[in-house]
Amino acid sequence: MKILYVDPYSDTPHSKNYLYYEGLYHALTKKHKVFLIRDCFTDYNDIKNDIPFIPDIVLFGLSWFEKHKYFDKIKNLEMFKVCYIFKPSVHFEEKKHFCKINEIDLIITPHTFFNELSKKLDTKALLFPYGFDPDIFFPRSLEKLYDFGFSGALHHQTNYPVGAFINPNIREKAHDLIVNMKCINYFWKSTDKLETARIHDNVEYAETINKSKIWMATQAAYGDITPRYFEIMGSGSLLFCEQSPIEYKNIFKNNINCIEFQNSLQNFVVKLKKILRNRAELSKIGNQACIEAHEKHTWDERSDYLINIINKNN
Repeated sequence: MKILYVDPYSDTPHSKNYLYYEGLYHALTKKHKVFLIRDCFTDYNDIKNDIPFIPDIVLFGLSWFEKHKYFDKIKNLEMFKVCYIFKPSVHFEEKKHFCKINEIDLIITPHTFFNELSKKLDTKALLFPYGFDPDIFFPRSLEKLYDFGFSGALHHQTNYPVGAFINPNIREKAHDLIVNMKCINYFWKSTDKLETARIHDNVEYAETINKSKIWMATQAAYGDITPRYFEIMGSGSLLFCEQSPIEYKNIFKNNINCIEFQNSLQNFVVKLKKILRNRAELSKIGNQACIEAHEKHTWDERSDYLINIINKNN
């Protein structure tokens, strides 16, 4: 398939810090002809001579709206159109407008209100979870230095609109519980300052996960199930996470490929202590998650799924 991929952040220094901006793009290039354009354009005729082939589809990537904030008509875009929507709640009405006036054929999003998008736009919208890069996140033979680990921005409620988080300040609350636990070795790197909010080097981050028996993931703003869920699973460490929305229950299975704690954190400490005492169960769940992640949740798997869906609907 010949693909025009429109995404200003893909394959840039920014996407090296946030791999989800380039994961799908790089996976598609392995099996298909893909031309990447980062610039904003309002008429396909203005760019078509730069493309070395006639595209079968155009795919607007995650950062199209985030970077360009263009929500109006693109002229002469006569091909199958896919829109990969990031944070639908941000500029929701404008994104709906873009999809409607440009007659988008397929919307994909990792967010749970894909059904709402589909109904309001009368356009096929699918849940399209993030993936992970198995060349970075895989089991390593490293000593387990930590019982528990976490890295990421605190995401204080004050930094986002009211209602952006179902469980405000859950990361800070979890940290307070961890600090007060006795006889636990933990790794924690989390602030709300960009430069210190997390481990920025991807390999260092992956290796630190490998050094921890358990790694925590929580939902980001607007209920975003982040790529870190899959990165943890793919690394072979046990995924310790808040309860997943129903749309993700077929992926994250409590006590099978992850351990879920209540969103209120009421059973957080009890759950953590219990699984740390049961080494066999901890290893079993972590291994099962790792197998599933590498079989079903890499960016290569996501790209194959997307192409299959397009072929069925084009």
